[in-house]
Amino acid sequence: MDTLKTLPEIPEEDRPPIGRLPWLTQGNLTFFVIGWLILFALLSIFVSNPFQSEVSASATPDYARVMFLHGLLIGMVGLMGLLTCQVLHIRSRHVRIWVTGGVIVATILSAVGGIWDKTVPGSEVPMWTQVFGFFALDEILLVLLIGIIGEWRTRSSLVRPLLYLAAALATLSMFLAALMGHLAGSWSSETSRPSSVATYNLWASIR
Repeated sequence: MDTLKTLPEIPEEDRPPIGRLPWLTQGNLTFFVIGWLILFALLSIFVSNPFQSEVSASATPDYARVMFLHGLLIGMVGLMGLLTCQVLHIRSRHVRIWVTGGVIVATILSAVGGIWDKTVPGSEVPMWTQVFGFFALDEILLVLLIGIIGEWRTRSSLVRPLLYLAAALATLSMFLAALMGHLAGSWSSETSRPSSVATYNLWASIR
């Protein structure tokens, strides 16, 4: 009599996206990012506590503190990307590989760069470290959007139209917001072009 039991097959979305790294599952990476964010949040209490440094909406933003907090916020977006893949049962291996890689790059580079990105000019290396992290954030959102649409088109029984529509719209909104941040935070702020964006920057600073 065969006493061996057949183990249940691991769902595709729970398998390691990179076969050579069986420990790098999205679940393990999720716990790593949560731990990373907890440590970074504790550090931010002493370095860049927004409740102390910006006590009112009219307070002048401190560049160093703003860029430091980017390290925390980008990691949170990466965490949401990982959780979205799990909740929506994104099965595409390519999507999970690119999201996993993007989360690692975006979380680490934006945080490490944010610690030393204090002045412009003067902090070019930390600034470009963060910029590469921001590009990885764009990649996460774009690939995640493609994955959501791809999963929707499979007509799987797991697909819930309203949930997937909300996730797709939220991801698209965040991607467009990230592009607006790149435009307003780097190119237009340095060159004052296009004039419409420069005018908005001036209006926002006055307000």
